[in-house]
Amino acid sequence: MSELSILGMEDEQSSRPRRQRRHRSHRRRGPAIALVVVILLAVGAFLGGRAIIDEFRTVPDYEGSGTGSIYVEIDVGATAVDIAQSLVKADVVKSERAFISAAKDDPRSRNIQAATYRMHKHMSATAALALMLDPSARVGQVTIPEGMSVALTLRRLAQHTNISLTDLQAAARKPAQLGLPAFAGDRLEGFLFPATYFIPQSATATDVLRMMVGQFMQKVATSSLSDRHQGLTPYQVLTVASLLETEGITTDFGKIARVIDNRLARHMPLQLDSTINFALGRNNVRVSEAQTKINSPYNTYRHAGLPPTPIANPGLDAIKAAMHPPGGPWLYFVKMDRAGDSFFTDDPVAFAKQKAKSKAEGIY
Repeated sequence: MSELSILGMEDEQSSRPRRQRRHRSHRRRGPAIALVVVILLAVGAFLGGRAIIDEFRTVPDYEGSGTGSIYVEIDVGATAVDIAQSLVKADVVKSERAFISAAKDDPRSRNIQAATYRMHKHMSATAALALMLDPSARVGQVTIPEGMSVALTLRRLAQHTNISLTDLQAAARKPAQLGLPAFAGDRLEGFLFPATYFIPQSATATDVLRMMVGQFMQKVATSSLSDRHQGLTPYQVLTVASLLETEGITTDFGKIARVIDNRLARHMPLQLDSTINFALGRNNVRVSEAQTKINSPYNTYRHAGLPPTPIANPGLDAIKAAMHPPGGPWLYFVKMDRAGDSFFTDDPVAFAKQKAKSKAEGIY
C-alpha cells in the first residue's frame, strides 16, 4: 500500500469522527440559541403587554377646573353613566370612566339632581363632580312651599319654568302617568311634595310632576302612613296633614291634629275655614257666614268627617303630626296673635271669647 494510500485512508478515517463531532456540537448550540430567542421574545412580550396594560389602566382625564361656560342638562332618572356621557359629549370631562370613577369614590354623587347645570369645558372629573354637587351650578330653580294646593303649585311652576300652565294642567289631569301610590286612587292633591326643584330645560310637564310625586315617594314612607291609631287610612292621614298645613303654624300642628281626632271621635263637624277656601279656590281668606253654607263636599261646616281629598300638599312636619298627635282634650282652636299661635280649649265659652277677641284685634 502506498504511503499515499495509507495517508489517504488515515485521513478518511480520522476525518469521519471530526465531522461527527462538529455535527454533534451544532446540535447542542441549536436548542441554546432557540431558548435565548424564546426568552427575548417573552421579555419583549412582557414589556409590550405591560405597556398595553398601563395604557389601559390610565384613565383619560383633564386637569384643573376648566374654562368658559357651557350648559349641561341632566334628565330625570339619569344614571351615573348617563351623566358621564352627557359631560363627555359637552367636552366637560375627557372620559366617561374618569367621571364614573370619581362618582364611585364620593357617596354624595347620589344627590345629583335632574337639572340644567352651568359647567366649564375641560374640567377634571373630580372638579366636575364637585361643581354638580354645588347648588349654585343649577339653573331653573323653583321652590314649592308647604301647604300649596295643586292649582297654586302649577301656577308657580309655570312662573319659574319654560313650561306653560296649560301643559301643566293637562299633565295633572292624567294622574295615572305620574307614579302615584296605589292608595291615591289617581287623585293628585297632596302628592306634589313641597321642596326646591331644579328643572331641566328639556323637561316636560309630565316629567316635572313625576319628579315631585317621586320626591313624595322617596321622603314619605307610604307604608308607615297606616301606622296610625283611630283607624285612619293612609289617604286620610295625608288629608289630615293637609289640613294642618293650612290651619296653623308648625309648632301647633300636633294640637290641631288632636282637635281633629277628638271632633271625629265625637262625630262633630270639623268647621274648618281652610276647606271652604279650597272649595272656593281661594287661599288664606276669612270665611263669611254665608260661605259656610255653600253646597260642597269640602264644606266641613255642613258635613261631618274629613273632606274627600287633601286640600294641599303637606310637608314632613305636618305628616308626622298627623300620624302621631299628642294627647289632649281640645275641641276648639283659633289664632290668638299675629305670629300665628293658636288658642286651644275644650270649653266652647272660652273659645267664643277668644274668637271675638281675635276678630276685634284683626287677627282672625
